[in-house]
Amino acid sequence: NLGSGIFTDNLAVQTVANQYLRTVGPGFALFGFGLVLYFSSLGAGPGHLMGPVLANTARLLFVAVGGWWLMKAGQGSADNLFGLALWSMLVFGGATALAVKLTPWRSSGKR
Repeated sequence: NLGSGIFTDNLAVQTVANQYLRTVGPGFALFGFGLVLYFSSLGAGPGHLMGPVLANTARLLFVAVGGWWLMKAGQGSADNLFGLALWSMLVFGGATALAVKLTPWRSSGKR
């Protein structure tokens, strides 16, 4: 019981919620890392935002295409959809990190 018992007594709901948290939970670290980089880029100015925005767009496309493919292939089980959610977080965090790494950062000379 990973905390789902706080919200419901329904054992079926708790089972699926716990399965989701066990599967997707580790991805929240990299997703959070991607968000930190996104907001850092936001603070650095509008010229630094394109990469993180495109990384989130990649995540959206990954989920849309992957979800469509899983459903079309008859593989739309909870395990597979939760795995898709995990991988989308990894795509976002990794793509955002790569975008920030490749963005030219130059000093404005102001201190």
